[in-house]
Amino acid sequence: MPDPLTFERVWMPYIYLYGVGGLCFFSGLVLAYKSGAMNLKRADHRRWVGVLLFGYFWYAGIHAAGILAAINL
Repeated sequence: MPDPLTFERVWMPYIYLYGVGGLCFFSGLVLAYKSGAMNLKRADHRRWVGVLLFGYFWYAGIHAAGILAAINL
């Protein structure tokens, strides 16, 4: 029986999720900036970009912590 906690089964989905999802997320931010929908000279736009970036990395960190907690039981 193969080990269920191999790198390919545990971390590759995480890398795929935040790699491909992150590419889409950051592409959307760039698209919003280049289209003029996001003006980083405005304080409220800078705040929301900060909130979005913080949320992306916070959720990725919480997800990684959950994976680490699950495999180190």
